Amino acid sequence: MSVEPIRWTGDSLELLNQLRLPREVVYVTCRTSHEVAEAIKSMVVRGAPAIGVSAAFGMALAKSIFQVVIGGALVFAAGVLIGSS
Repeated sequence: MSVEPIRWTGDSLELLNQLRLPREVVYVTCRTSHEVAEAIKSMVVRGAPAIGVSAAFGMALAKSIFQVVIGGALVFAAGVLIGSS
C-alpha cells in the first residue's frame, strides 16, 4: 500500500493525518487555505518540508477561491498560513 503524505486533487488538498499514525491511514481534506492552516496548527501535518508544501497548496486554494484578487485576499491568506506554523 502506497501512502502519500500530501495529495492534490485539483480543487482540494488531502493531508495524511499524522496524529493517527501508525495505527490508521486517514486523510484530512482541505478545501480552503483556512482549513490548511488549521491542519498545520493541529499537527495533522508535521515537519518543515510538509508544512511548507501544504502552505503553498493553501495559497493555491486561496487563489482558486478568489479568482479575481480582491484587495488583499491572498495577502490575508498568506498571513493566516504563516501564523499557523
